[in-house]
Amino acid sequence: MNLTNFKRFRINDTHTFVDVEACGGHSSYGLKLVAYDFANERVEIRRKDKQTAMFVLKYEDTEIPDYWKDAEIIFTTAPQPQNP
Repeated sequence: MNLTNFKRFRINDTHTFVDVEACGGHSSYGLKLVAYDFANERVEIRRKDKQTAMFVLKYEDTEIPDYWKDAEIIFTTAPQPQNP
C-alpha cells in the first residue's frame, strides 16, 4: 500500500486502531500517530539508515523485526536497565 497526499486515515482491527494524521496541512510535512487501547506495554521510536520507525506494542514480550533490533532508540516507554 502506498498512501500519499493524505490528511488522515485509520488503521483498525475490531476494537484496536491507530489514527494517522498529516501535520502542517500535508502529509509530506510530518505525521502524527495516535494508538488507542492496545499500546499498553511499550512504545518505541527507533532510527536506522535514514529511516525512522515507531513501534506500538500491546505485549511486553512482542518481538520487533530483526532489522530494527540494533537501531538507535530515540524514545521508549520500556523500563531501562539500571547500572549497578
